[in-house]
Amino acid sequence: MKKSLAVLLALVMVLGTLAGCSGDNNSSTADQSSAAQESSKADESSVAEESGSTASGLLDPIENTDGTFMAPRSSYVSYPVEGGGSLEYWQCAAGNIVSGIGEVEKTAWAQALEEKTGIDVTWLTSTYSADAESFATLTSSNELPDIVEWEWTNNYTGGPTAAVADGLLIYLTDYVTSDGLMADLWQFLQDNPHIDRQVQTDDGQYYCSPFVRGTKYLQCTSGPIVRKDLFEAAGVNVEEMVTIDDWHDALLAVKDVEGVEYPLIAEKWSQLMSLMASPYEFRSKMYVDYETGKVEYGEMQEGYRDFVATVQQWVEEGIIHPDLLSIGGTDKTQAMLSGTSALCYGSGGGNLGSYLASVKTDPSLYAENIAFDTLNFPVLNDGDTPHYGGTSYDYATTSKASAAITADCENPDLAAQFLNFNWTEEGHLIINYGPDYTVDAEGQGHYSDNTMDYAGNGYASLAYSMAAAGRANMSGAFAQDPNYIFEYYTEDEQKDALYTWSDYQDSQRTLIPPITLTGEESSAYTNIMTNIQTYVDSAYGGWFALNSKVEDDWDQYVATLESMGINDAIAAYQSALDRYNARA
Repeated sequence: MKKSLAVLLALVMVLGTLAGCSGDNNSSTADQSSAAQESSKADESSVAEESGSTASGLLDPIENTDGTFMAPRSSYVSYPVEGGGSLEYWQCAAGNIVSGIGEVEKTAWAQALEEKTGIDVTWLTSTYSADAESFATLTSSNELPDIVEWEWTNNYTGGPTAAVADGLLIYLTDYVTSDGLMADLWQFLQDNPHIDRQVQTDDGQYYCSPFVRGTKYLQCTSGPIVRKDLFEAAGVNVEEMVTIDDWHDALLAVKDVEGVEYPLIAEKWSQLMSLMASPYEFRSKMYVDYETGKVEYGEMQEGYRDFVATVQQWVEEGIIHPDLLSIGGTDKTQAMLSGTSALCYGSGGGNLGSYLASVKTDPSLYAENIAFDTLNFPVLNDGDTPHYGGTSYDYATTSKASAAITADCENPDLAAQFLNFNWTEEGHLIINYGPDYTVDAEGQGHYSDNTMDYAGNGYASLAYSMAAAGRANMSGAFAQDPNYIFEYYTEDEQKDALYTWSDYQDSQRTLIPPITLTGEESSAYTNIMTNIQTYVDSAYGGWFALNSKVEDDWDQYVATLESMGINDAIAAYQSALDRYNARA
């Protein structure tokens, strides 16, 4: 049966990595854990009373139609599971674990899940940085582990429905009910109906325990970062860098500051689009038009042409680093810290956080008045709202981290109960913050002092210490707690970045939601887009090198895309979007 998947796996589409941020053993841990558990139990009872527990024990659903996030708050399924048992659980390797504690089984969260559920787990991972290859090898084997974390809507040809039809997965619909073995996940979805629609197939089947980023501050954690001191030296107030023309004038001005070579630096073309696409009203690849709600392909829009023309102008003017197509993260870090560049696209943790930490570690190595700040995504006209900036969906389909029960699982009931634990109130706190979490008077969970003291625990970074405690700063089959990132971002500049990038935009509605293509649509789409992506890459490479003007090539470029079948690919996505919009 599994061998029949080989053809399908050849069409697997790997669409990207985690949009969020990357990246404890002392004598007091046991005491902290015990106190935290007692606090959690007391809060749990209080929450149940306040939210209206019914005679049946179910909580009244929260009136939540505006898309706000309601954290897991129920405890319907009893733990530890009577009789226990054992499971095999496969997930993609996480850099914060690989470079930190080393192995999943050594983490406090993995050990706590086994202890709390009474289920022994063998933790399996992909080869680091080779997720797709590892997944292909796994799914073509004779026997699958019981649980597999992956991205099932687009990274499996034909989506979850095809995965079930191929004998890879089972549906979880019978478990995700008010009295089922995944009743706590059910309650979370009742409290968050906007997420409930996202995690079903077109015909209403549940197929995974999802990875959820439930608030906007978890959905947009990258954006424009600037060297504020360099712009000030050029007489520019960064708060007045609003429009794309403002950016142009400011970058030209900062180019005259001593030491600045190329004011804008990015690691690759896609980062440049993420940084600058919003004024031109397009997204890369497939997106939803803000005005019409229809699917469009970004790289054939007139806005893309205008974006490329702007890039060519800025390259000619010496604004953009000319090695953009080959530059790496280390190069960008060095440029921003040394001041040879003054604006980049980066994350609040891995980029901005590392810049701030480097300066704090040894200020003598850097400019005396060095200062970093963040900007909102630029717009065309002053007063416009960005519609095509950052952000992602609540159901994090760009992360390969939603857990499904495989058809080879001999005890799916046990697997369902294990996955459900993360959706209980206590499980939510443990999986996010670790078993030594603390809870404040408002019921909000926090990392322990032990976890936050990463250097005292022998870790090279806070990210590694957090990953050894809980999974919040990575990804997995749970709901990320909104507070975690404000503890991970220890500097005020990082916290401010979340507000800057998230509070002043309306970009989620231009994203393609968690649609699923049929097997026929998916196969045709992949065949078309593989060739188109190669052509698009070649075209922008030539334009960036200034081999020709985009205005001169545009008509032929669009005609070529149409001859390669781009309109059929758009139609496939439109059909899938129509089915998604028709879901109850």
